[in-house]
Amino acid sequence: MNDSIPSATDVRDSLAGLTTGQVRAIAEKAGVPFTTLWKIKTGETANPGIETVRRFYGPGGLIFEEKQPLPSAARSSAATESVAVQGGANA
Repeated sequence: MNDSIPSATDVRDSLAGLTTGQVRAIAEKAGVPFTTLWKIKTGETANPGIETVRRFYGPGGLIFEEKQPLPSAARSSAATESVAVQGGANA
């Protein structure tokens, strides 16, 4: 048996605690459809293909896990800041 191939349970457990936004970010970076990852996360896909899993899961677990806020969150705060600056200039 090849120990470097994770079980479907290991993969599902790694995805289980992630938010929708985190799953979307992993899907985008790995080039895997979001719906594919979501179906793995929810158990709808009980036995995902190994080539799919290799795109986002490595020996240490998820290989595209976000450690920082998602880019969309960063844009929102920048946009808010920009509006605040514009409001200050108009006041």
